[in-house]
Amino acid sequence: MEEIYSAWINGELSNFDFILFINFIANRSFNDISQYPIFPWVVQNYKFPDFELEKDKTFRDLSKPIGTLFQDKLD
Repeated sequence: MEEIYSAWINGELSNFDFILFINFIANRSFNDISQYPIFPWVVQNYKFPDFELEKDKTFRDLSKPIGTLFQDKLD
């Protein structure tokens, strides 16, 4: 695990591959629909014409649950 983590920290492993590895060690698999790998939802809005990676509005607030992305749901 430490080797994979170090490779990810050093940019030698993509975010996708790192998350896939975490799913693998958690026994999640593409072969079992009930244990399919989980990938976090980090983009707030896919309707933007271009992703502006340097702007906070592109990403959702990870301190809140997914169900509270919008103010009406938060209320």
